[in-house]
Amino acid sequence: MPITVNRIPIKIKRVPIFCSIVNKIKYKLETDKIKSVTFIISYYEYLVKKHCGYTNFRVIPNIRDTTTHKNWKAFEKLYYVCAKNNWEFDIYLEAQFDRVKMWKKRSENRPYPNMLYGEGAQQYFVEYIEEKRSDMRNSKINVNKVKGKKQEDINDMMIDHVIRDCEFIAKALSRTKNKQSNKKENKALYLYQGWRSLSAYYLCTIPWIDEVLTEELKNFNDDYVAIDMKKRILLVRKDKKLFKTCKNITKKTEKHFSIPENIEF
Repeated sequence: MPITVNRIPIKIKRVPIFCSIVNKIKYKLETDKIKSVTFIISYYEYLVKKHCGYTNFRVIPNIRDTTTHKNWKAFEKLYYVCAKNNWEFDIYLEAQFDRVKMWKKRSENRPYPNMLYGEGAQQYFVEYIEEKRSDMRNSKINVNKVKGKKQEDINDMMIDHVIRDCEFIAKALSRTKNKQSNKKENKALYLYQGWRSLSAYYLCTIPWIDEVLTEELKNFNDDYVAIDMKKRILLVRKDKKLFKTCKNITKKTEKHFSIPENIEF
């Protein structure tokens, strides 16, 4: 007796090609946003140290997913405000720290993250820029001097980050129980485990840090911190002058703190 088989037609839902393109665009926009927010946070921390004299200041604690922290949400709102109005993030933040001088009563001489994106903050920035433009027109400031001042601020920020990172590493090495152990190995272990608490300005000088980040992304392919750190390290290394300065400052600072050279694998 012949066997009859009832075949059920399989419907294949084809995904249009443009959908994958849209997804790629969305991913790029998201990663660009994360990169910008991370820069905003880094520059905010630099301004806090500059104006308030704080050391080892971090506005977001060292957690795996920094995007879940309430302060990240605040800086994300600041990002959207600046992106919408085509404002430069660093100049906007400088204006907000200048705004603090106008407060009659304040417990701290810095603006908190949730004070950076409101209507009052935006209005002050508009007035701040107009005042700066007026000053430039009256004093006829050379544009190259303004650019030079901006580069000087970036160098200052880089130096602050490298010194802070070296302080962290020196303290971590001083807490090592086995004082006779290999200092280079202890340093490598700290960098492997604690790279999240360090800056791209310092990490770019570590030859094998790319392998650590690549391994991290193999285990957690959506680790935004690792993705962003790889991009920031690449940006620093692309700027040959900045990269050379980073290496020189790091070498001098490590020598000051008696931090051993990098282990070679």
